[in-house]
Amino acid sequence: MPRITATLNEGFVADIDYEVSCDEVSDLRIHCPVTGMDLTDLIAYSSTAWDQAWDAAERHMLSTPRTCNARRMAAANTAAMCFDTPFAYGVAA
Repeated sequence: MPRITATLNEGFVADIDYEVSCDEVSDLRIHCPVTGMDLTDLIAYSSTAWDQAWDAAERHMLSTPRTCNARRMAAANTAAMCFDTPFAYGVAA
């Protein structure tokens, strides 16, 4: 689970843990960097702070180089979705 430190809203510093599933951020946990307390339940899901934390996690995920295993899983996922099309032959190869 990758961890980043980001500034949310106007100066609120937070540690953000997230998981990647199918090349997307799937689970987001926000912690206080000083106390380590989990603040995820205190931040509303549609608030500006939540959106900024989600955007920071996505930017970090996209800037991280992909591993061979992640590339293989993405190719297998695409091949499974279009196994009966001509496109699948190029993906699975």
